[in-house]
Amino acid sequence: MKLITFVFLLLASSSNAQLISGTLVEEGRKAITDIQFVQQGTANGFIVYELAVDREGNVTGIELVESTINSTPTKVKVRNYLKTVKFEKGTHYPAFHHVRVKITMVVPK
Repeated sequence: MKLITFVFLLLASSSNAQLISGTLVEEGRKAITDIQFVQQGTANGFIVYELAVDREGNVTGIELVESTINSTPTKVKVRNYLKTVKFEKGTHYPAFHHVRVKITMVVPK
């Protein structure tokens, strides 16, 4: 029974596994759009951006935090993609929520 509970909790938490940290995650605010955390690129690696999200659920600011990718065009592509992500609206949220998002880049086979 403990094993089944553990597996269920592990699977339930994997949906937000790439939303690393921040007030948005702590308060349980969900993404409305389906975020693609794994994308095709020219090199294998990852990029971590910190997003600022307003009360309307729009991404209003993006800052690069960490990356193993050296390609500037790839970083810009991911940045532009993250600008399109939408989160839940709500007047009970603070003016700006922050969240760190990790996008993994893989070379297609």
